[in-house]
Amino acid sequence: MKRTVLCILVLALLSACDRFVPPPTPEFELRDFVITEETKEATEYSKAWNTFKGAGTLVARNVGPERNLLVFLEILDKTKGTNSEPQYVTVLFRGGVGKVETHKSEYVEMTRRPEYQWSVLGWQELNPATVKVLGSQGR
Repeated sequence: MKRTVLCILVLALLSACDRFVPPPTPEFELRDFVITEETKEATEYSKAWNTFKGAGTLVARNVGPERNLLVFLEILDKTKGTNSEPQYVTVLFRGGVGKVETHKSEYVEMTRRPEYQWSVLGWQELNPATVKVLGSQGR
């Protein structure tokens, strides 16, 4: 009798596992990425230098609006050749969209416009929770 009950419980658990389907792995696209340049003229105390700022939108076709993710990107500047040190960007991804921002500058030095190679190091699903606020809220 105990063995029959145990077998029924195991079968019930196994059938429940078959019904659980994890959400699909995100497939990301970087859209509308634009790089702007700001130049600082030389002064009596410093040389001329420039800054490049990049901004774009990270999109995933298969992430529903109810899912929130933290996405870790690795960016290599191909203009620096094989010695390129990676830049790491964290993107808060809400409702299938996240904002990506980059920065490249060398103080008192003119640098080349970056040409980035992108890769996703990983991503983490964020789970909502509640917060209870204790005490006064300011007056």
